[in-house]
Amino acid sequence: RGTRGLDLCTYPLPADLKPDQVTVVKGDLGWPMPEGALTVSIEYVQSKRVEEVTYSKEDGKFAHIVQLEDGEDVVLTVQGENVGYQSVVVHEQGTEASSAIALDLASASETGGGSENASHAKGNPFELQDVQFETKKSTLSKRSEIILRALANHLERQPELRLDIDGHTDNIGEAQDNLVLSRSRAEVVKAFLVTCGVDGDRMTTQGHGESQPKTTNTTPEGRRVNRRTEFRWVD
Repeated sequence: RGTRGLDLCTYPLPADLKPDQVTVVKGDLGWPMPEGALTVSIEYVQSKRVEEVTYSKEDGKFAHIVQLEDGEDVVLTVQGENVGYQSVVVHEQGTEASSAIALDLASASETGGGSENASHAKGNPFELQDVQFETKKSTLSKRSEIILRALANHLERQPELRLDIDGHTDNIGEAQDNLVLSRSRAEVVKAFLVTCGVDGDRMTTQGHGESQPKTTNTTPEGRRVNRRTEFRWVD
């Protein structure tokens, strides 16, 4: 019983009357903002539904309401003349959604920029920050698979694009073993994209081993950064 002579009642709502589960994702595209036009989107990976995200052109900040649907992973993607293609997981099925997203597009433009009036910077490398590997392993994590499914969706929408996939390692182990491992990582990424429906003839792979470190290998964080996969749009 309630207070002041009032009874409190509860009853189950039918599924079609229950409110949607949502979260507000706030983020920062980094500063300084890269030059050129940017398209920021929320993508519901399994249904391939895309929503454009409005962001501040002054400081790169944004906020967007995201629906948390059963059986749906959600990613944030950024495309632009000088950043190539960037993507990060917002929500993974069965987990809590991220409420804050930070992307360093200034760094992305330094490594992946250079296109003149093109929506995809051809020949310039870009990384997907959630596609990473543990030392001496070539197994994709769940988050990596989500990002690659979103990339496959993008390739489906852009049938003229071809993709070069480059594998890299840290310097733990023998150089020859790392060269083989880097090739394996690139092939694993390609094979997964094929399972998502991308024609294998649209992709090429290379392995560089430990020969092209992005940063120092003397720290755990540096080695994590160097265990990377780089992508390039090619003609």
